[in-house]
Amino acid sequence: MKIPSCAGIGAFAFALSASAAATIDVTKVQQRWPWNNKVDVTYTIAADNADKRVNKVTITTTVDDQTYTVYDGAPNENATPGTHTVTWTNAPARAKSSALTMNAAIYSAIVPEGDDYMIIDLKDGSIKYEGLFPDGAIAGYSGQELSNARYNCDKYKSTRYPLRKIPKGTYKTGDSANFGSGGDLNTDAVWTTDKVFYIGVFKWTNYQYWHVLDKVSSAEQMTCKDRSLKFNASIRGVTDSTIAPARLKTDSYNVLEWLNAKTYESGSSLVFDLPTELMHEIATRAGTETPFFWGTDVSLASEYAVCGRSGTRPGLGWTEVGTKKPNAWGLYDMVGLQWEWCLDCYVKGNNPATHSDVFTPFVASTTLRRVRSGTGVDAAVSMRSSRRSAGKGGAADGDQFSFRISCIIPNAEEPAPGEGEE
Repeated sequence: MKIPSCAGIGAFAFALSASAAATIDVTKVQQRWPWNNKVDVTYTIAADNADKRVNKVTITTTVDDQTYTVYDGAPNENATPGTHTVTWTNAPARAKSSALTMNAAIYSAIVPEGDDYMIIDLKDGSIKYEGLFPDGAIAGYSGQELSNARYNCDKYKSTRYPLRKIPKGTYKTGDSANFGSGGDLNTDAVWTTDKVFYIGVFKWTNYQYWHVLDKVSSAEQMTCKDRSLKFNASIRGVTDSTIAPARLKTDSYNVLEWLNAKTYESGSSLVFDLPTELMHEIATRAGTETPFFWGTDVSLASEYAVCGRSGTRPGLGWTEVGTKKPNAWGLYDMVGLQWEWCLDCYVKGNNPATHSDVFTPFVASTTLRRVRSGTGVDAAVSMRSSRRSAGKGGAADGDQFSFRISCIIPNAEEPAPGEGEE
């Protein structure tokens, strides 16, 4: 559903009811001095229940009977409630006139009901569901693009955690053409899944980790960088990948025990854990069968992955999550940035194509664990969807690996679509 509202200085304005859509009002137009063909435009957006919408702003003006596009923002770009200033950078000379009129329009798409996204509120453990936007809810944008715009912001990297639904289906894994017989063996396989699962839209962030500890105070703790943590002591609290994290008190300072306790206290019966490596690969590929989830062109890697950097991998996060393009399911940083822990044990030569199913981790007598996705210091060619390696899973492992959480939904407990966030 697309609802426009418009306003201008010295131009026109029409009002919609307060509950219908966000409204926009241009409050100031200021030419730069000395004149450099730039004009600053300040506007204010007011919105009813704006948190359940994605907005898009456009501003036009007419000079000497010619109409110019002053600003044409992407969804949610300078389009949240409050005051914003944008700059017209190539204004014609006549735009210096004090009679310059700006016509602003805002288009609002309402978040639909559904269960494509699971949203965990890390403050109280409550879980809500939201649907994927329909294509064209704002003209020119797919529903996935609009959902990406909604969730790729600080709110969902700090006090909320969004997960994307991966439906039952038939999925390819493996990359026989690029993997040999060593530790990375990963031959082609096809899997038909019998359960729905959800997986995090982002790697777990530094802010979210310190929120678990209830110690969010410093500027560094509040950053949305990905967080490196130990497999057992800091993430799961248990060493055996066949045992789900316990629902202990919410002062249990490993992420998954804390999270499962928090969501259980809020009334949820769901159990959150790390994904298996096959779950991770299916989510990374997003239905593709090419070596890279964006296709076959390795030169595009830097558009989708933090990779190819020099230097050593830092321990406390590399950069903010979500700075690169997502895959087709709206999942960010599925390759690059930092390795991600999976539940499976690591044994050299083990081939995931021989695993029993997508949801059962490979278990062996070792503390080594599989990791997926690669790092920011790896070359672009290493950003393949099937890339895999190993990390130490014991208490002594270094802070070198990141993670995202997942949730397998038993068939009898598939969630009914719930209300979106208020």
